[in-house]
This record gives sequence, C-alpha cells and structure tokens, in this order.
Amino acid sequence: MVKLIKDEFDDLNIASYFIALVSITLFTAAITWYLFSYELEHILQTLSYPYSGYPVIVYSDGSFGILPVWLILCTIALLSVFRGVYELFKKSWIKKIIHYLLIGLCALLVLATLSSFIHSLIWESAAREHGYIECPMFDTTLVKYAKNVTAWTKEESLCHDYQVGEALSSGNHEDIIETAEYLKNGNK
Repeated sequence: MVKLIKDEFDDLNIASYFIALVSITLFTAAITWYLFSYELEHILQTLSYPYSGYPVIVYSDGSFGILPVWLILCTIALLSVFRGVYELFKKSWIKKIIHYLLIGLCALLVLATLSSFIHSLIWESAAREHGYIECPMFDTTLVKYAKNVTAWTKEESLCHDYQVGEALSSGNHEDIIETAEYLKNGNK
C-alpha cells in the first residue's frame, strides 16, 4: 500500500514535469513565431534608421531585447528536456550537458543585460554620426502613443511640430514613411 502511494507521487511528479515542459515548449514556440513573423522586421528596420536618411526616425528601447529573451527561453527549454532525460537514464554525459547549458544560461543572462546597453550606445552613436539629434522626451508632440520610444530628427524644429507629431503618432515604420512624405511634399 505504501509503495502504491509512492508510485502515485512519482507519477504526479512526472505528469507535472511533462506539463511544465510542454508549457515551456509552447511558450518558446509562440515567442519564436512572434519573433520571426513580426518583431524581426521591426528590429531590422530600427537598426537601419540611422542610415536611412529619413527626416524623423524613432528608437525603441525594447526593440532589441526580444532576441536575448528568445535565446534564454530556448536554452531553458533545452535544459528542461535534458533534465528530464537525465532523470530517466541517469547518464553522466547528460549531466555534463546540463552543466554546460547552465553555464550557457548564465552567460546569456549577462549578455542579454549588456547587449541592451551596447545596442543603445551603438544605435545612438550611429544616429548622431548621421546628423540626427534626439528630441526631448517630455517636451515634444512626437510619438504620442508609444512607450519607451524616442524620436530623432535632423532639424530640432521638427521636434515641436504638431503636424509632424500627428503623422508620427505611434512611431511605427509606416508613420516614419508618412512623415517623410509629408515633409518631402513641402508641408513643413
């Protein structure tokens, strides 16, 4: 009777582990789909803005952050799989893989933190080298409907232009193109 209760607890642990593993895998798959369907294009556009020549561009602090998060999630999913395989087979080589994955996970956490700062510094430096200046965050009508987004322009007067702010309201790529067309057509 005691053995049956113990077996039930082991089955419960395996079941909860399996549910957690499936959840992590599905979450990682959803992030992967989102990253490659939507966010990757946005990241590439944001990286190219300092070199684009648009009169007004935007920078989002969180645009680059999803890549390191995705790598961390993939590593956690792999770590979970190997942990389950180790519990089943108890092989020493699997334990070594788990050890290396844990080291990789720690390295990714450090790199994720550093990469956001480094990306910000490089992007801002490239924008300044190409003649852009950052609009003041609290003293502007630009990018009204987006958080953690700063507008950059080649002319400081555009930072306070209400019409430019209306065209650039959300800061997405279409708004940047619309703003460039608006300014190109002499509606300044």
